[in-house]
Amino acid sequence: MPRRGIEHHLDVIREADVREALEMDAYYAESFGPEEAAASLDRALALAPLDVRLLRALCGRLARIDDPARLQEALRAWIDADPENWEPCARMGDLHRSRGNLPLARRAYEGAIERLPPPRERKRMEGILADLPSDPGR
Repeated sequence: MPRRGIEHHLDVIREADVREALEMDAYYAESFGPEEAAASLDRALALAPLDVRLLRALCGRLARIDDPARLQEALRAWIDADPENWEPCARMGDLHRSRGNLPLARRAYEGAIERLPPPRERKRMEGILADLPSDPGR
């Protein structure tokens, strides 16, 4: 089989694995709770560590089980895997703001706005930024 044929075959297998992992996430969350769903997504990410759909789903699960350290790690991976996407930056801002780390929240929201979110989200984040104290380190 030519090299490109092998790569295509692996892409097809990987895509099927990702789809199945997302379906299993929903099943595990409904049947066993968000902790088991997050563990299932972690296993899937071991096979496809840069898949933004899996990273997005994992971040949602980790936010629900209140695991800020793992959530921050997953958000960083999502930002690295999809650097033009505003959403993981906004979620990072939400995480830092909920933990009282306002300077990091401000930087994350500013980064999200730079990535051109939809107008509604942009307005939400600009409102949050207006209410945050300015960053004295700047």
